[in-house]
Amino acid sequence: MALASLALVGCTQAEESADDQAVSNLGGDPISLDQASMKSLQDEQMQYYTVYEKIMQSLESLKGLDVQTEESFKWAEGEMTRTGSGQEAYEEGELTQFYTQNQASMEGWTKAQTYAFDGSKYYYQADGEDWVEGEEARQLPINYITLTRLLVEDEAAWQVSEDESHYIVEKDLVNSQLLASLGYLFEMPVLLSPHAEITASIRYQVNEETGLIDQAEVQAQVKDLGETYEYQLTSSQTESEGDVPDVDTSAGAEAVSEAKPDEDIFLVAFQKAALQHMPMYELYETQQGGAEAEPQTRIMVYNYLPNFTNAVLEGKVSGENEWQNTGLIMRNVKVAEAQDAPEAVEAMPRDYYSFFYERFTQEFKEFEWIKSEEENDSGQYVLRESVGEKLADLEAIAGGLDLSHLKRDEEAVYAIDYIINQQTLALEGVYLWSLTAKDESIDYVTTLQFRPLSQSVLESFAHSVPDTFWKQIDAQVNES
Repeated sequence: MALASLALVGCTQAEESADDQAVSNLGGDPISLDQASMKSLQDEQMQYYTVYEKIMQSLESLKGLDVQTEESFKWAEGEMTRTGSGQEAYEEGELTQFYTQNQASMEGWTKAQTYAFDGSKYYYQADGEDWVEGEEARQLPINYITLTRLLVEDEAAWQVSEDESHYIVEKDLVNSQLLASLGYLFEMPVLLSPHAEITASIRYQVNEETGLIDQAEVQAQVKDLGETYEYQLTSSQTESEGDVPDVDTSAGAEAVSEAKPDEDIFLVAFQKAALQHMPMYELYETQQGGAEAEPQTRIMVYNYLPNFTNAVLEGKVSGENEWQNTGLIMRNVKVAEAQDAPEAVEAMPRDYYSFFYERFTQEFKEFEWIKSEEENDSGQYVLRESVGEKLADLEAIAGGLDLSHLKRDEEAVYAIDYIINQQTLALEGVYLWSLTAKDESIDYVTTLQFRPLSQSVLESFAHSVPDTFWKQIDAQVNES
């Protein structure tokens, strides 16, 4: 959604429909009401318009906000929590700048994120890495506009009560488009199917004097392909002068200059920084069986939570580097364009990031540090695990990867190279290879390259999944 249009996108039409619908839902059919009931209806209608006008007038005159958020996302075997704080600037009802920081946590995993918009350019930073600018950083955190939209763009009737200084506004959301967008708007850490059943309710405290939504509570339940998720948000807002911090793009991670840092210090830093669990990431797997062989590449998009793999998308790059979905695996059911029918799988695909992360942390003191000028300039550490002279030895520690293309007829050595980002110490890739005395370069190799994804990017991948895939998995889940 373009930021300029965030000031209640479609609100002109939504105001009219919301007003009419809300009024029609207040108190029932006026034709059958007695005089007391009619007065009650009129009072409710007046209260609705009073609150609505105060909120809109407050938004039009708003300069800025300081915002604090607390979120919880629960599934059957765990929970993710996220806390955030930020500053937002407004002009004539439009969000013109923001700077928001949050930290998400769940079992064995934390992630710090910063989102910013300076009026012309988007910025995004994760876990102290370098800033990303432009369209690739175009992510919108929870903001006051989003919360206001849930109230005024949804046509359900409001229930309004009062305490000493606030209107208490409550309602269940019914707008199907708004409900379908909640996974994206609130960055839920799971890929949802287009057929997910989402229910949600809101409870807002509106300042009687200023019309500001001082506190907003959102609760949602998602039922999707046999799983149930619970989401809860509490957001508190206080008015400000609209001062938003400047983005210092030079404040990213600093590269470690040592060719071989102290191993104990390095391991502690790697374990802290290397994202032991990434709920969403992209895996490029490339197999090449010789210098003349055509590389074979497949792309896997993983979405998982501790103790629960939610979804794995299979795909390939076609045309102008466009992602094309070729398969989907969820709830131990696999569907693919090459299959005539859904296939039951005993286990979900292995999470190779965590698999090689664990092996690295357990064995890395036995690894060889590889250094050259070229590798230095790339900003990466390369550590090599020598495996031996038999392909079977490499296969035994490769987590089930197909390495048959690495088999050599003559004597060969087999090894694994681990590629570590020199700035962030994130595990960026793993190369498994074989080499003979005749080889001039490493041309028999499987490369695994890892790239973390945001929820919004995951959503874009999901749009490429054919609807027939979702329906086939849904049918299989309902049968079992």
